[in-house]
Amino acid sequence: MLTDGKQIAAARQLLGWSQADLADKAGVSKPSIIRMEKDLYSVKDDSRRSVEIAFTQDDVEFIDGGVRQINKVVNVYEGDDCYIRLMDDAFIELADTKGEILFSSSDERRSPEIIIKKFNTMRALGITMRSLIKSGDTYVMGELDEYRWMDDDLFVDGDVKVIFSDKVAYLMSWRGIPRVVIIQDKNIAEENKRFFEYVWSKSKKPQHTTSEVRYQNG
Repeated sequence: MLTDGKQIAAARQLLGWSQADLADKAGVSKPSIIRMEKDLYSVKDDSRRSVEIAFTQDDVEFIDGGVRQINKVVNVYEGDDCYIRLMDDAFIELADTKGEILFSSSDERRSPEIIIKKFNTMRALGITMRSLIKSGDTYVMGELDEYRWMDDDLFVDGDVKVIFSDKVAYLMSWRGIPRVVIIQDKNIAEENKRFFEYVWSKSKKPQHTTSEVRYQNG
């Protein structure tokens, strides 16, 4: 856990980054990085989270009193903000490549306003999305072409799977503490993408939407 501004400086030195490098990778200003390293507690949560994600993507972990570089295959986000942290991760990773995010067993009726705003921002940058949803579900916020009704035997209520880049993430909302488990492995991600495409090819598209809320490009 990031608890001290000095950890940021230590993490930068571990990776050989300048303050400008970190600012660029985290999407914050260099003066913000300088303030973080002097006094972490005056920093906005969004900026702190962006810095944490930037380091996490280069396998740097914050531990009590310091930092360490690891080669993680599995990462876990816990707490009420775990899903938005995952989407922040996807945003940073896909913004330059205009990549795609795949969702399985998603239900957009459960999307809070902060997620809807994040998706609008991602879509405005050219990041595309497709979702496998429950058969008969017509509450969709995007274009109908972005959705397919998956077989009832495959739909798992409350367990959303998210695939992007070389990552497969599972949202376990039914646990006492909301948790996202992220597996970063190219082969595992490719296997899950192939399965997604197979189910997609066998599934029907919704013919209308009953959602009054639509994505800005939907």
